[in-house]
Amino acid sequence: MASVSAIGLRSVDFLLSAPGRAVTASLQDENLDDAHLPHLLDRLRRRVTAEQAGAAVTLARLRRRAAAKFPQAADLFFTAEALEQATAWEVAAQHAAWLDHHAPPGLLLDLGCGIGGDLLALAQRRRVIAYELDPVRAKFAQANAELLGAGGQVEVHARDWTADLAAGDLPPAAGAFADPARRVNERRIFHLQQMQPPLAALLALQQAVPLLGVKVMPSVADAELPAGCGVEFISHQGVCKEAVLWFGGAAWRRKWATVIGDGRLEQVATDEERPPLGDLAPGQILYEPDPAIIRAGCLGTLCRRLD
Repeated sequence: MASVSAIGLRSVDFLLSAPGRAVTASLQDENLDDAHLPHLLDRLRRRVTAEQAGAAVTLARLRRRAAAKFPQAADLFFTAEALEQATAWEVAAQHAAWLDHHAPPGLLLDLGCGIGGDLLALAQRRRVIAYELDPVRAKFAQANAELLGAGGQVEVHARDWTADLAAGDLPPAAGAFADPARRVNERRIFHLQQMQPPLAALLALQQAVPLLGVKVMPSVADAELPAGCGVEFISHQGVCKEAVLWFGGAAWRRKWATVIGDGRLEQVATDEERPPLGDLAPGQILYEPDPAIIRAGCLGTLCRRLD
C-alpha cells in the first residue's frame, strides 16, 4: 500500500473530531487505488486541508487492511506500523482469557499497547491501565476502546512504564501483558536482549505483578529463554505468529502450542516421551503439523493423540 500521508499528532485531533470521522467514513466505499488518488484528494481538499485529506485517505486504506485482524476495523483508528504489529483479535482474546483465568482479582496492565490490539480484548474482561510511548498510538488506543464501548474500563498513559516501575509508581495490578518493540531503528530484531524495553526491565516487572505475559518473536531460541517461564507458541490461521513468555505459575515452566483457526482453539503441551516412528515404506504419507506445534516441541503428544 502506498502511503499518502503519515498520521502525525496534528492529524490525530482532526481524525478524532466529528468532521474528521465524517470525512473518513465517506471514503468507506471509494476506490482508494493509487490511480484514483489524485482525483479523490483534489475533491477532499475542497472540504479540508491537504494534510487532513492525506491522513483521512491513509486511515481509510489502513481500515481495509485491518479487516483481516479486527472484526470492527471499519470504525477503528490505526497507524501503518502499529497495525502491522497489532495482535489479531482472536489471538488477543486468547491472551485476555489466559490472564483473566489465572490472575487474582484486580486490574490488569497493558504495557506497550499500541493502537489497542490486546487492550480491547483485555477490557472486555477487566479494568485495564495501559501505557504507550507514542502519543498518536495512545490517543488512538483510547478512542478505539471508546468505540467498542470499553472506554470506562480503560485508562491510557502516553509515557514510559519502565520509568514508573523504577520510581515505584506503577499501579498495583493482578497481572500484566507486555508487548516490547521488536523493531529498533526500523530494523527487525531477533534476540530477546535487543527488544525495547530491554529484557532486564521486563524481568524486573515480575516482582511487581503476580502474573506476567511477554509477547516475543516465535523464533526465540531456547538458550535465550529466562529461567522460570513457560512458553506458549501461538498459531493463527496456520501461521505461527508469536511466542508468549508466561511468568507466575510453576506448572507453566514448559512449552505448549495454541492453535487458533476457523473459530476453534486447541492446545497441545510438551511431553518428555517421544513416539517410535518405525520404518517408512513406499506409499506412506507424512503430514506436517501446525508450525506452533513444531516450535513448542509437541510432536510426540500430537502423535499419541492421533494414534
